[in-house]
Amino acid sequence: IAARRVAVEHRQLQLSEGRYRQLVDLAAEGIISIDAEGIVTFVNASAIAMLGRDLEQIVGRPVIEFMDEEAEAMMNEQTAARRSGIRGSYENRFLDALGRPVWGQVAATPIVDSNGIYAGAVAMVTDMTTRRATERSLGVSEAKYRSTFEHGPSGMAEMSIDGRFVQVNPVLCEILGYAAEQLCAMRLADISHPDEVEQTRHIFADLARHTSTDRTRDTSTDLEVTTSQQFRAERRYVHAQGQIVWCDVSVSVVLDADGRFAYIVAHFLDITDRREFQRSLVMSEERWRTAFDLAPVGLAEIAKDGHFDRVNPAFCEILGYPAERLRAMTPVDICHPEDAAVAHGIITDWPRMNVENFNYTERLIHANGQVVWCVVRAVRIHGTEGIDDHYLVGYLDITEREKFERQLEDIADEANEASQLKSNFLANMSHEIRTP
Repeated sequence: IAARRVAVEHRQLQLSEGRYRQLVDLAAEGIISIDAEGIVTFVNASAIAMLGRDLEQIVGRPVIEFMDEEAEAMMNEQTAARRSGIRGSYENRFLDALGRPVWGQVAATPIVDSNGIYAGAVAMVTDMTTRRATERSLGVSEAKYRSTFEHGPSGMAEMSIDGRFVQVNPVLCEILGYAAEQLCAMRLADISHPDEVEQTRHIFADLARHTSTDRTRDTSTDLEVTTSQQFRAERRYVHAQGQIVWCDVSVSVVLDADGRFAYIVAHFLDITDRREFQRSLVMSEERWRTAFDLAPVGLAEIAKDGHFDRVNPAFCEILGYPAERLRAMTPVDICHPEDAAVAHGIITDWPRMNVENFNYTERLIHANGQVVWCVVRAVRIHGTEGIDDHYLVGYLDITEREKFERQLEDIADEANEASQLKSNFLANMSHEIRTP
């Protein structure tokens, strides 16, 4: 009976040991056992994979053989604690077969023999290599972000979901004229132009509502909301000194790993000078168009291909054509047939000539067929990027002057003829008197 009991207990022990072995081998964490001399006596499958070696290359070798000098020093320090019967949890790194570092979170427990003497240690090692690499990448990304935030060329701010400033960078303080402490006590709506305060509040309310929704479109503010929660617009803000500052604003909602709101990051690019330039350009264009349309002489803009692009009312009046009709014509179409060759030559050759302006007199044909004399002054207008050179041509109607000059010429001819007749008559009379 005693022998049978021993056999049963031995079998149960074997089964128990088998289950323990299976549990150890299937464990996700690496399990390493060393003796009192630091020689590896056991490793499970996860530890083998972690170290990148075969079982035979690990068991029977000193554990420090798989470490660099710094890790070996850490191992010696921890071994001293194990010899004192102290458990420990720490991070250390091993080297795989290629010499690459494998970071592990080590939970070590001392092993003592029946006499209580230190006999080694068993450690559970959780592979932290991926997490360390991720943390390192996150650290680098955070450093880059902070460097961009603090030293970037545009204003930047981190804001809460209600639009309150949490952090601001020096450029934003410069753009708006406030100290960082002042801005962090305000909301974006507090510095918005009065006409845009409600719109700004609406935008942040919309962001709060749609933080976890699919893409939506808000037509009232022309705002696109997406799962990444971004929008961009040009907005006016009130500087600390009261002047208006135009900014190109980009706002993004940043979500955490669980998809919950973390913070809002906003970029502010000062475009005040650009907006002022655009406004000045529009005003200049309006002044030019007004002067063009109200000019008392005929004016026309002629494209490089010779067609009229734009004509003013005075030019239409000179020729008797509506503007729409003239814009379908060229200067050659309105010339007197005897002047058409000259006009065609000018249009053809001028783009190749190094001439900025010139004057000449030509005859045009009115819509009713009458001849109209004009002094023509043409000026080359140099195109900007994407716009070809074109020509501004002025037409001064001198038809009446030409008629008056021709009348003067006729009167002069008649006077000269009468004077010649008078001279002839007197000469005849004088000859008859002298020869009776």
